Amino acid sequence: MASASERGLVRLAARLLPALVYFSALALSLGFECSASGGVTLEESTQVEVARGAVIEIVAENTEINLTRSSGRFVNIDSSLRHPQRLHYLVRPLTPAPTDHLRITLDVLAGNEDRADATLDIEVPGNVVLDIATTNRRVAITGASFVSAEVATSNAAVSSVDAMGDLTISTTGAAVSVTGHTGAIDVNTTNGNVTYAGRIPSDSSSILNTSSGSIAARLDPRSDVTVRAETDAGSATGEGLVDISQEGGALRGKIGSGSGSLRLSTGIGNIDVAAASLP
Repeated sequence: MASASERGLVRLAARLLPALVYFSALALSLGFECSASGGVTLEESTQVEVARGAVIEIVAENTEINLTRSSGRFVNIDSSLRHPQRLHYLVRPLTPAPTDHLRITLDVLAGNEDRADATLDIEVPGNVVLDIATTNRRVAITGASFVSAEVATSNAAVSSVDAMGDLTISTTGAAVSVTGHTGAIDVNTTNGNVTYAGRIPSDSSSILNTSSGSIAARLDPRSDVTVRAETDAGSATGEGLVDISQEGGALRGKIGSGSGSLRLSTGIGNIDVAAASLP
């Protein structure tokens, strides 16, 4: 039979448990370490006001990231954390509101790499600088506008639809798809196809590169760009370009006066470039 002191501890724990659960959820919404242990999935929403031109860093392990545009000056974050007790999730403005530097981090605690992951749905205002890094999960950008964005993941696809701004994408072992894009573009992947449709700005330098995979680029006819395409094992074709020259797997041509630059390269695969109106 339990002693009186043991029974007292049980009653105290029962009284404290609701408060502990509440403060665990509150700590997550404020960006402190998540230590909730009940339930498989924890969902939270966080809102942070940012200044125009703010830097937004997102560094997250095993996390799918879906990025869209918000209508105001707030970053809205909806997080879905699976097995949250195995994760450390932090939303941290580095300067007073409206912050000019917001850092979002999510770390998987050691030994839980195969047992915990997350999804972050993030709305960002325009005219910001984005630095996004994750692992083993896809990144999807839809309708966002930014000064520049750097996106890095591994073993997962990256897609961008109707985005505006200079965009750099790096992944491994997966495809990259960029459609309806306006701005300079720099894509590097391994063992994956690259699909691009957009407008290359004048006086910019852009790259589409894969170590093994095909590249298909559909360029807005209003682009003003010199195109250089090269494959080590495959064919390179150009449609709607002017001043075309071709030798083996290398092709060169222009749209307009050719003041901008687009280089496409693959080790194994075909390259198809066309100047055609976008959907």
